[in-house]
Amino acid sequence: MNKIQSLTLLLVVFSLFSCAQQSSAKENRLEDRNRGGASTIESDQSSGYVLLYDSNFRQGWSSDIGRTFDSILIGYWKDGSWESYEENLPPIDQDIVLYTPMMETIEASISDAFIDEFLGGPFLALDFSDEIQNFEGKMIGVNSDWDTTPRPMDIETENLNWILMDIRVYGSAQLKDMSMDVLKTISTDLDGNGEAEIVCLTKVFAPVYDYNAESDVPGADWVTLIIERTKQDEVRIYQLDEIILSPDWHLANAEIWCIDLNGDESIEIVEARDYYEFHSYVIYSYDGDKCEKISSNGFGV
Repeated sequence: MNKIQSLTLLLVVFSLFSCAQQSSAKENRLEDRNRGGASTIESDQSSGYVLLYDSNFRQGWSSDIGRTFDSILIGYWKDGSWESYEENLPPIDQDIVLYTPMMETIEASISDAFIDEFLGGPFLALDFSDEIQNFEGKMIGVNSDWDTTPRPMDIETENLNWILMDIRVYGSAQLKDMSMDVLKTISTDLDGNGEAEIVCLTKVFAPVYDYNAESDVPGADWVTLIIERTKQDEVRIYQLDEIILSPDWHLANAEIWCIDLNGDESIEIVEARDYYEFHSYVIYSYDGDKCEKISSNGFGV
């Protein structure tokens, strides 16, 4: 074998080894993402999109505007900063990973993206695998190549009696005066400081003496809380929503997710609400000292 043949053979072997490495890395990344493990996956992405899918969109709105859609864009980030999503529509065929409220994953790709003159948007249409046929409800979607749950997460495993006691003792004066149901809890280390926070989706009700004068039904609202128990046995409660009581909110629905949306290993909180044909979505960040609303969107008539 001459030198040229030897060099050619080496190049072929190196190429095959490189392809195998890339394929293995991709498989490992998908495996880590699907199991929601604690391993950290570094991302080389410089920008990304966050969307919310709702199976009700396909039935209730597509015929009104003449285009089919099933999702709405709720966030866009670039180089670590959140920017205007109205000016940054995602490209067609962009791959998306969607997360159910229980953090199961479904893969899809974007087939249409547009802004409607009347309803706003941006609205998106997705192409799914066959799995979507069995899902009804809401999902959060991201085009991520990182582990979206970089630290262990438990959903709906907390002692509700302890949570209610914490809210009664350490919550705002407004919260202490209300009846409430804790509908969902997510326990995770939001900011990566080694201390777990509990994110609670609660439904609050007006006291019996504060019924709406025009209704026999007490006012209600949904509120998301962060409960932090420090290593010094201190309890701090952050209330993400202003409480506006209304009898109408008894008919509303709400959901929350805790996901690292932009690959910085800090976990954002996404809250979604709907009331008949009105839909709203908010993304919050939490750094251990304060909560910040970083993106929001909504539409309805």
